[in-house]
Amino acid sequence: MASEELGAGLGTGWPGFLDTKQTYNNKSVTIPDGPTRPDAELFNDILAAILALQTELGTDPAGASADLKTRLTGINEAVEGILFVNDTANSNMTTGLTVNQGANDDQILALKSSDVATVLTTLPDLDTETDDYFTIGKFSGAGGGVNVQAMAVAANGIAFQLQGFVGAPQITDTTGTSAVLHFVAAEHDGANALTAPTANASIFSIAHRTTSGTLTRLVLKGDDGELHLGVTTPVQLDDHDDHALLEDFENYRTDCQLKTDFQDMLTSGCYERLVGIGVISRVGNAREGITEEEAWNGGVRPLHSVQRLAQLSIGEARQKQKRLEAIVDVLESSDPAFKGKLNAAMIARGIGHLAQPM
Repeated sequence: MASEELGAGLGTGWPGFLDTKQTYNNKSVTIPDGPTRPDAELFNDILAAILALQTELGTDPAGASADLKTRLTGINEAVEGILFVNDTANSNMTTGLTVNQGANDDQILALKSSDVATVLTTLPDLDTETDDYFTIGKFSGAGGGVNVQAMAVAANGIAFQLQGFVGAPQITDTTGTSAVLHFVAAEHDGANALTAPTANASIFSIAHRTTSGTLTRLVLKGDDGELHLGVTTPVQLDDHDDHALLEDFENYRTDCQLKTDFQDMLTSGCYERLVGIGVISRVGNAREGITEEEAWNGGVRPLHSVQRLAQLSIGEARQKQKRLEAIVDVLESSDPAFKGKLNAAMIARGIGHLAQPM
C-alpha cells in the first residue's frame, strides 16, 4: 500500500501513508447554485478535511494497538498508574515505571545532556555515548545485579555525588544505628529466604580502577564489622622517633588545627613533620588553584591517614621493645640472672615475657 490520490477511485493509503487529493472544478449547469446541488466546493472541502485529519494524526496512530482509542486508553491508564515499557503487568507496583529489558545486556537507563561531552564511549562494563552522564545496566547478563555509571568531563573532580537530607539524624553508636546515608547488604539462599552472613563475608568494598583492572582499597566484613584497609606503598618510619611523632599528632589535633592563622600554626613545626611522613596532607595545591595559606585561613583542614597512625602506633611499640631490650642487656652485664628475674615478674603479672635469647 502507498499514498493514494483521493477522488481517483483507488481508495486510501492511510493510516500507513498520508494521501493526496484531486481538485474538482464546477461546470456550467442550468441548476442554480444552492444547498441541494453537490458542487466542486463540497467535494474539495470534504477532501481537505480528510487530509487535515490524516496530517494531524500522522501515520499509524494506533501503533501496535487495535485502534487509536485502545492506544489512548492505555496511555491514560499508564499516566494515572503504571507506565510499562516492553511489559504489561507488575503485581508489586501501584504507580510507577516498569521497564523490561528482555535478554538485552546493555543500558536500561541513560541520562544525557547536550552540553556534556565526556568523550567516553568504551568503558569496562557498559559502553556509553559521549553525551551520557548517568547510565544503569545489569552487572551480570544472566546473574542480575546492577551496574551504575556516572561520567563527567576530564576537568571535573566529581563524577558521582550522593546526598541525603534529614531533619533529625541518629546520634547513637550501636548495632541498631542508622545514618543519613544507610547502606544495607544481605545474603540469600537462592530459595527466596535471607541467611545470616557467612564467616568473613565481605559486605562493602571500595576499589580503584586502573588501566589493568581494579585494586580494592577498603573491605568491610559483615559477620563482625572488621575493617580492612589496603596500603600498597607503606612508608618506612623506623628512622623516626615514633613516640615524638604521636605527640606531634596529639599537639596538632588539640592545638595546631584550632589556630586560624596559617603562619601562627606553622611555628610549632608539627604540621610540616606530620605532612612529611604522610599522617596529614597539605591543605592547598596548584591543581585546585589555592595556596596552603589561603586554604588554611579560609577554614580548610587536612584529614589524617588512619594507616599512617597505625604504623606509628606499631612502630612506637617496637621501638619501646628495643629500648627495653637495650636496658636489659646493660643490667644483665652486671647481674646475669636479671633477665630471668624480669621474665618471672612479667609472667606473674600476666604481661608475657622477653624472648629468649634477647
